[in-house]
Amino acid sequence: MKLFQFWGIFFSSLLSIVTGSICYIWAGQFIKLTNERFEIAVSPSEAMLTTIAFVVIGILLGFLATSFIYNQMIKFRYKLQKISPADKVAWIVGFVIGIFPASFVAYLAYTVTKTLQQPILQYSLSLLAFAIVMWLVVFIASSMKEEIKYMFSAGRGSDIPAGGASSGGVKVNYHKIIDTNVIIDGRIYDILATGFIEGKILVPNFILEELQYIADSADPLKRSRGRRGLDILYKIQKEYDDKIEILDKVKVVFAHNEAVDMKLVKIANSLPSACLLTNDFNLNKIAKLNGVDVLNINELANALKPVILPGEEIEVLLIKEGKEADQGLGYLDDGTMVVVDHAYADIGKKVSVTVSSVLQTVAGKMIFADRHPSEELLQRLQQQ
Repeated sequence: MKLFQFWGIFFSSLLSIVTGSICYIWAGQFIKLTNERFEIAVSPSEAMLTTIAFVVIGILLGFLATSFIYNQMIKFRYKLQKISPADKVAWIVGFVIGIFPASFVAYLAYTVTKTLQQPILQYSLSLLAFAIVMWLVVFIASSMKEEIKYMFSAGRGSDIPAGGASSGGVKVNYHKIIDTNVIIDGRIYDILATGFIEGKILVPNFILEELQYIADSADPLKRSRGRRGLDILYKIQKEYDDKIEILDKVKVVFAHNEAVDMKLVKIANSLPSACLLTNDFNLNKIAKLNGVDVLNINELANALKPVILPGEEIEVLLIKEGKEADQGLGYLDDGTMVVVDHAYADIGKKVSVTVSSVLQTVAGKMIFADRHPSEELLQRLQQQ
């Protein structure tokens, strides 16, 4: 900020000197005009006072103009800080590339209008043609900001090639579009804290509206879930502001009353480097049917659970009876359900059991164990 203020003072002084010099020249022309055209004799003292008055007015005008320009520069600076780096790079690239076709078109316009023998019209049309072509090129570059970003990443020797694809032709997803369920679930905050998620978390505006609708629900449970989701988003934005972005405007046309899941799928398809992050089973299937890459938090949680093999002994707290006779039911610390045979008498106790089989389902992992395994079961497990 101090550097910015220094340049403001420097620019103010420079502009005041320039305007003062211009007014000094105008003072001489004014005195000359007064002497020659109006035939009024101007004494040296009057000429000096007139010159001083002009110079002072010029310096004051310079300071006033600088004050206005400086305020506009500060406003522009704050607006520029809100623009994403990808947009800035896209604009610069578009401007640099656009100079050449814009200059060519401006030259053609100047040549074509040369026969009109109207210099002002020639220059005006040429300047207009230059501005239109330059705007078009910058607009096109801005719409391709993601591709430009990856092109520069590849140019720096990054292992992430342009276009969002790896050298093996596999699509690399940077940004993660999240749905309402993931926000309410809350584990996204803990995953962000580990640093395993690359790119930004993208939250479409209609997801915020859905969260607000749930938070305002008359149902106490829904209201609690909605408020929890808003709290999670607030925590993420407060602690990881550079990792989250609210999508206010998307270049996707939605049908009237279109389902939220389909909106998410369309947005993911419109972004070359984004995938869906969800724990919704139905959204997972719909997205894959539409060719959208999906990351499922439940699948991640299941993959991180410790591997338990048949024959191992584990400790589990039995909390209730099972569906079958003489069964007890308990859960491991990670939430895995354990069904224990011959354990009805031990309900309410933490006991050591022998794993007989492990069943992996879409919903998660289920472990079957025995409180008092038979010799036949132990021999079979050893053979496995």
